[in-house]
Amino acid sequence: MPENTYEVIRYDATNFTFVAREIASVLPHTHRELELGLVLKGQPRMKTGSADCLLRPGSLWLINPFESHSLRTRSIRTACAYIALQLPLSFFRQYFPQAEHVRFNATDLTSATLEETDLSRLRGLLTEAARCYWQEEPFYPLRTAARINELMALLLEKVPHAVMSDQDLQQADIRAARMQRITSYIEDHMGEKLLLGDLARKEGLTLAYLSHLFSQEVGMSFQTYLTGLRCRRAVALLMQTDQSLSDISLACGFSALKYMTQGFVERYGCTPAEFRETGLQDALHPRETTPSLAPGTIEPRTRAECLRFLDSFTPAG
Repeated sequence: MPENTYEVIRYDATNFTFVAREIASVLPHTHRELELGLVLKGQPRMKTGSADCLLRPGSLWLINPFESHSLRTRSIRTACAYIALQLPLSFFRQYFPQAEHVRFNATDLTSATLEETDLSRLRGLLTEAARCYWQEEPFYPLRTAARINELMALLLEKVPHAVMSDQDLQQADIRAARMQRITSYIEDHMGEKLLLGDLARKEGLTLAYLSHLFSQEVGMSFQTYLTGLRCRRAVALLMQTDQSLSDISLACGFSALKYMTQGFVERYGCTPAEFRETGLQDALHPRETTPSLAPGTIEPRTRAECLRFLDSFTPAG
């Protein structure tokens, strides 16, 4: 089964979702929703197919539907904290249908051309909407939706964007579906020998075209993506089993232990042996961590937990 790289909290009463997380890395992934995120702690690096941004506390990011993105801090020991709104653009369909055709041209809003007053207003609306959503007081869907509408109006007014044609949207959907097939196949077969040329033949594409498409859509090379998945799987095995490092490296698809070690040092700032020997996995929030999540992850799962998480970084207002 593909590893769940972006678990979210969903409630049936609304078609929008708020995410609260403290984590060292989120693997490349896509979803149908527009995403507006706010960094509460740490300095994560956000990568998309067209952007590579170093974010800081107070930074706002904006991800278009079906836009692949990943997030990573410098070390597995230094997690970042954030909240994010994931919003289907069909939310506006009945009264502002053109919103579904909008694609924004900025990822890091803090380094874009917005004035600080606009950024402050966006931060305030996002945190107000999240707090309203998690408090679940009477009529909370209406109160939350009101702030979401203000957010979208401000984004459209202040952030550069393009309005895509129906044909452009259809082509984007085709590319997204293709990349979903490819990445799902990679996740299912990461423990085996995987060559980009084999994937290209499977999709009826040339090697050069798929290499370019992968870098464009995911924001990194095929090999970098594959190594990241294998390292994530190795982390789980190091935490949950007593297998030898060599056995783990082979189980995760590495041809030799040295390649797994290189991947760990590049991504986590430590070797697999150091990770196991220092008990790092036990020191990083063991009560909040589950096998499906990266070590050090805090994933609030109830409304009350989300509110406590938000209030631990921002004052109630």
